[in-house]
Amino acid sequence: SLAHAEDGALLLTQGRYQLALDHFLRGGFWLDAAYVADRLLTVDELKAYVDSTWPASAAVGRPTNEEGDYMSAGYTAPEPGQVAHDIRYLLGRRLVRNGRLADAKAYLPADLYPLLDALARAEKEGNDRTRPADQRARALFQAACITRRQGMELAGTENDPDWTFVQGNYEINGFPELVEKRNDNKLLVPAKDEKARAAKSAAEPSKRFHYRYRAADLARQAAALLPDGSDDKARMLAAGGGWLKLRDPEAAAPFYEDLVSCCSTTRLGKDAAR
Repeated sequence: SLAHAEDGALLLTQGRYQLALDHFLRGGFWLDAAYVADRLLTVDELKAYVDSTWPASAAVGRPTNEEGDYMSAGYTAPEPGQVAHDIRYLLGRRLVRNGRLADAKAYLPADLYPLLDALARAEKEGNDRTRPADQRARALFQAACITRRQGMELAGTENDPDWTFVQGNYEINGFPELVEKRNDNKLLVPAKDEKARAAKSAAEPSKRFHYRYRAADLARQAAALLPDGSDDKARMLAAGGGWLKLRDPEAAAPFYEDLVSCCSTTRLGKDAAR
């Protein structure tokens, strides 16, 4: 109900974030709840709340959120099973973003387990310094490809900047600005530590489809393990840069520079130079 939202807003001013989250969830105000869950609670605070309030046995939902589930916020109570599913899924993705893949498995939908296992295995092998460099490079590049292709499902933020809420199809304009406007609200002023908490938990980097940057970074790490002039090195650099170049040419530029300087004898290096 709307009363839940009003209570949640007041609780935010007091810094009582877990209670605020609970009220937003029970009132069906999902984006407000997601802001608190993704940005204001620490990951361990969120985990403690979810474990005590929304156990796995209560979760009954679809594999992915659907925008329509929450369009009636304040007018009809959301289905508890769907709420449990969605807040657990949000927590799972946040755990993945924090590198806690083993912990994340209990909260992600079962259909994502094979991807999560493959990512965990690839990252473990890629970071194992006892393995040959070429094997590590292949493993890291596999992790990069998984992160690029399924990053939304495994690690996307529910609202800004990734908007998993709408499967990343578009941004809901104005939501971050509405959050910022609370600084000027004399009655619902943010709690003293809200801004610091929100900044500390921001996706890294705080850019749309942030996981693509993580994927590109993994591809560059993989390429660094291979000798200059290697065709595989060139392919990894070209792939990593290609994942960024359309939205962020500046971020892609270092991949182009490496391709030209380190792989100038390869076909991709020559194409880049030309």
